Amino acid sequence: MKVNFYLFILIISILCIASDCTKEPKEYPTYYMSQEFKDYVLFPVGSFWVYQNTSSGIEDSIFLFKEEIKIMEAAPNEREFNCEVFEQNFYSSVNETLIGGGRGNNPWST
Repeated sequence: MKVNFYLFILIISILCIASDCTKEPKEYPTYYMSQEFKDYVLFPVGSFWVYQNTSSGIEDSIFLFKEEIKIMEAAPNEREFNCEVFEQNFYSSVNETLIGGGRGNNPWST
């Protein structure tokens, strides 16, 4: 009977110790857009462009009304790194609202 009791205590102790173990969160590298890339693709909010479609002759204007730069967190099943991304929201006189975005130093693209 004593052996069973000590065995029971041993098993419970092992289970308690094992359940207390937690994995440290993994640190992922972060990739940032280069300043050269930002200078080329990011424009101040309020920028606009007017152009004419050469095949249809329709004139259009696009107005940048919102821009957001943020860090996209790692997704372990897809990619194991963080990266800086941007999203731009435009208003078009022909197509209404448009959304564009991108990321620099894109290590997973081919």
